[in-house]
Amino acid sequence: MIEAVKKRYKLGDEITIHTTETSFTGKLDAFEDTCVIIITAEGEEFISNEDIKRVSVPKKEETHSEISPINEIPKVEAVKIEIPKVEIIPKLIEIKSPSPQYKVGDKIPLKILEERTDKKVKLPKFKGKSTLTLDSLSDLSKLILPELEAENKKVVPANGVITNFNVGNSIYGFITDGKGNKIWFSPAGIIDSELINTIGSKSSNFNIPVLYNTVEGNQGKKAINIQRPKPVEQIAQIANHYFKGGDIRSALSILDQIFISFPDNYTAKKIKEEIESKRIKIGIYQNKSSYKSFDLNYQKATKAKNIDKDFDTAIKYYMLALENKEKRESCIKDIAMLYVSMGEVDKASHFIKKHENELPDNITTYNFLENFFSSVRDFDKVLEYVDYLLNEKSITNDRRKY
Repeated sequence: MIEAVKKRYKLGDEITIHTTETSFTGKLDAFEDTCVIIITAEGEEFISNEDIKRVSVPKKEETHSEISPINEIPKVEAVKIEIPKVEIIPKLIEIKSPSPQYKVGDKIPLKILEERTDKKVKLPKFKGKSTLTLDSLSDLSKLILPELEAENKKVVPANGVITNFNVGNSIYGFITDGKGNKIWFSPAGIIDSELINTIGSKSSNFNIPVLYNTVEGNQGKKAINIQRPKPVEQIAQIANHYFKGGDIRSALSILDQIFISFPDNYTAKKIKEEIESKRIKIGIYQNKSSYKSFDLNYQKATKAKNIDKDFDTAIKYYMLALENKEKRESCIKDIAMLYVSMGEVDKASHFIKKHENELPDNITTYNFLENFFSSVRDFDKVLEYVDYLLNEKSITNDRRKY
């Protein structure tokens, strides 16, 4: 479809691109290998080739008025208009005194309370709907739910593009944001199993639109919670999953991906309110010092492994992090792979077999364990996890992966 768009339109044209989920209207900004970039009223949109269903030009309303040449304007003779006299009859206007204002502690007369509570609730105007008077909460939900469901089906637009991925002594990649800045990431920052499979295990250049958050790392700004653009409801479910699993920080960050494009989304706001309520109760992030100490052992282990290349110190802090339940899933995977890097294959195999049942039961885990057992040459376990992958619908429906 990108080639067809190139032939029919030029950069700067106002076009509408239709996808399965929604449509985007804006100025054509650039053609990439796998996506088209347009500038909409809400910002840059990266629309992949496979998502484009059709393209149209937005209709513009035109107004035509006939203007006569100056020398053809007919002369108009002055006409005398008689205005009839109108007798004005004064009318008495009843002036109502303003309603009394009450403050806390005042006793309000029962009659006034009854008048106020007897009034029907008026709902503010929704886009495309007229103001309605509602008699009950059931009437309110009937009006709100269609609006809410429609917004939750909208796809949250990407805020960056994965441009390349490198495999070597260190595995990392780069995301380019809307201003052209490059932000590095590691595979651990990807939360989308389909995206991990797309990138694969070889160094390559890409052009994949993604959603992500950033944190300050040892090597500057780092991308985390990386995933492909999805409908609001799916991203809200992912955030809720992290929240229920106890990872409050990731849950709030993922919700922020929704708020960038849909700041007033009701579903995301409700989840955030629930998270805020819980973290106040348990005292997480009550102050800056507690925030900085969160996952401290895991951070030290990561620095020792990636920056200092001190694997013995890294193992020490990883074990402390595991004991303190800091990023437990990441700890298990990192310790196992670190043992492999150190040449301690037996320790790696023994450790992962002890903890593999604690890992989530999903495609990401199956892929990790299949690759791990391959690296330690335990091919019976490799085949076990290949069987798990073959039973997954998303694998079965994708010929290349199958």
